[in-house]
Amino acid sequence: MAAWALIATALLTSCYPKFDNPLPIPEDGLKVDGRLLGSWASVSNDKGAFTSDDVYAHIYPQRELSSPTGKVNVYHIDGGELTFYEGYTVKIGDTSILCLTAFRMVEYADGGVERKKPSQYILIPYKVTDDGMLHIWDFDHEELKKHIESGKLKGEVIPQSGKMGQNPEQLRIKASSEELAEFFNVVGIGGLVDSNPDDSFRRLIEPDKKPFAPPEKP
Repeated sequence: MAAWALIATALLTSCYPKFDNPLPIPEDGLKVDGRLLGSWASVSNDKGAFTSDDVYAHIYPQRELSSPTGKVNVYHIDGGELTFYEGYTVKIGDTSILCLTAFRMVEYADGGVERKKPSQYILIPYKVTDDGMLHIWDFDHEELKKHIESGKLKGEVIPQSGKMGQNPEQLRIKASSEELAEFFNVVGIGGLVDSNPDDSFRRLIEPDKKPFAPPEKP
């Protein structure tokens, strides 16, 4: 497969719920969370050394004509396959959330290339702990499903044909940006995410490597 034909699989096929809208941009504008910036490697394949099989994330401040936009570019590498995300961070209470959308590059027969942006977002609660590690959480599938079915959260539960095992359906959240913020503030992020991080990352340059222990919920 040509490099330009890589599909943003994390957004299109993962078990993360899909949001039609991101969280609202703060009234005082976007600000990059400097703690996120840099190169990270997942601890999911923690063998004491980084290898090509690991999952990496490279996060850089986005700039237009050398001026910062308040957004970040995220390059996610899993098994050598690259997904490019654009996003920004917001705070709900004490919880930081990364609002991301993925891009895919389409290469045409005439040699032209077009960058296409999917219409949905993923929202990732995260925490950078005092030991310098980055932890990200997935939303609890059953908790979100419960709120959708009760009518407290606009969305739909979409059965996935042929999918077996855990979470055999996709959650699509249709709430507006403002409705999402209100919902998260009322319900609280802590009750909507899984107990343990979905993944945890160490900085690529970590001279004093410490034992890994999952933190408490954000």
